[in-house]
Amino acid sequence: MARLSNEDIERLASRVAMLASDDGEADNAGRAVGQLARRLGLTGGDLKHLFLFGANPEAVSARGRSAEMERLERLVAELRRDLRNMEAAARSIQEERDELLSEKGERSVLLYRSRASQRARGIALAIGVVLAVLVGGAVAMYGPDLGGRTAPALPTAGIAVVRGTRVALLREPLANAATLTSMPAGTRLVVRRVLWNMMTQWAEVEMGGLSGYVRTTDLEIF
Repeated sequence: MARLSNEDIERLASRVAMLASDDGEADNAGRAVGQLARRLGLTGGDLKHLFLFGANPEAVSARGRSAEMERLERLVAELRRDLRNMEAAARSIQEERDELLSEKGERSVLLYRSRASQRARGIALAIGVVLAVLVGGAVAMYGPDLGGRTAPALPTAGIAVVRGTRVALLREPLANAATLTSMPAGTRLVVRRVLWNMMTQWAEVEMGGLSGYVRTTDLEIF
């Protein structure tokens, strides 16, 4: 629509006002409005636009800008709402991640403690076995000789028969001890007790008033 001056608007308004006149001018007012509109370069759509929005292009432009601003404000509001929703979702994801990391840390600590406890038990068991072997060996090898005496053994009452030929009756439960006498196979002995010395099992026996030691592997004990 062409830009109208104030005078053009006043003339057009006067012609339009004549349409409602009671002085007989109404019949000519329609033609006058049409002629003036054509002279001003206005179309029927322009006249309709004038009645709906006014003749001020700046006002029309302002209304258009206002509508655009309202649309942009609605868009901004929607974007802000979407942003808040995204922030809430991000916080929820972060909280879930923190919880998972916390649970993973707790499981790692429990697993580490369990493994450490298992290693400690294994080490303690190994140390116990080694100590038991060492103590057992020391007792077997040196226990009977501590203090110059043979370690006591539980008394065993019984009879034994010599298995081998010419088995020696020794003064002490040692392989290199002095020989009291030699005994042929089948010799019957009275067994006083059985004991260990130097990782060898010995029997303390009596025969014909003599008391000495014989390896149990050389005897049949009843």
